[in-house]
Amino acid sequence: MPSSSKTAFLELNRWSGEDKPKMADFNADNQRVDDGVSAIRTLLDVHTSAGGAHLTTQSLDAIAAATAHIASADLHITEDEKSRLDTSSAFTLHTYDGDDQTTRHIVLGFQPRFGFLFAVNKSIIENTSWVPTISHFAAFFSQIGCSGRITLESDGITVQSYNHSSPDGNRPAFNQAGETYVIIAAK
Repeated sequence: MPSSSKTAFLELNRWSGEDKPKMADFNADNQRVDDGVSAIRTLLDVHTSAGGAHLTTQSLDAIAAATAHIASADLHITEDEKSRLDTSSAFTLHTYDGDDQTTRHIVLGFQPRFGFLFAVNKSIIENTSWVPTISHFAAFFSQIGCSGRITLESDGITVQSYNHSSPDGNRPAFNQAGETYVIIAAK
């Protein structure tokens, strides 16, 4: 069903929450845009071949309207948004082996929107009874905030791992030698 509202110039569909878009509606809108760009191209060719005659106000308005429509983030999604819609690549699974470095940068090749990491075959936290220490083997991270000792980077995450506890008795264990870690991250 066509939308209940149309754009002013090209009369393209503007759907609201109650509308039920159909493929034919999208195809019709695409044809209108294609026809408009084709008309602009023809006008430019005619005016250029006529010895550089000036464009009319109407043709300039058509160029401005087509340019504004194409550039509108309200009407079109960005390339980055399109890539995030591809569910086959929406998440990535990454593993690394701990090497006991206090700070370690894990390169994922993108800044994750959110995700979590955990040590394989370990509890989320472990408490040692002989020393009042809680070792943390799992954490969450997001663009809004991260668990303690995890930092979001433009191309991955940075983790910290201590062989001793902090004054509050917590010990981040996100890079312990002999442990394998799994990261599940959303692009």
